[in-house]
Amino acid sequence: MERRDDETRVGVAWYAEAEWQRLREIAADPEVLETTYAEWRKVVDKTLRDLAAACVVAERVDVAVAELLQWCKREGCRVDASARSAFAAELLRRRYEGTGGTSGA
Repeated sequence: MERRDDETRVGVAWYAEAEWQRLREIAADPEVLETTYAEWRKVVDKTLRDLAAACVVAERVDVAVAELLQWCKREGCRVDASARSAFAAELLRRRYEGTGGTSGA
């Protein structure tokens, strides 16, 4: 995966359909999450299109809900929107570690 240093790049948390209900169960803010996976997919797909239109490179970052929960416990934070975003950014950063580039996420 080639990366230019001048690109604005963000990680977008991507959840498996089978884990959607579990994410809603552990979320400190389930009211901000879509009720169904299909609804979430519509929102995230639109977000990806909007980011692309704004010339932002958005990369899907697969998030395992169990790993997210463990990370939040280690970091001492709630499983909320801020933590989900921070975890996705961390995973994206790890993806580029050692490649000579740094993630903008």
